[in-house]
Amino acid sequence: MSHEKESIEDEYTDEEQEQEQGMIYMPISTLEEFGINASDIKKLSDNGYTTVQS
Repeated sequence: MSHEKESIEDEYTDEEQEQEQGMIYMPISTLEEFGINASDIKKLSDNGYTTVQS
């Protein structure tokens, strides 16, 4: 049972790493396309947020 749990965790870790490597970061200005006001995006930018993922 313990060996099975380890292999599941290893598989999850490998899958997670693949997703992170392929991740494309979107600038916060992209939020404007989804209806977020430019003034709100500026506030985020002024406070150090540069990507949607941050």
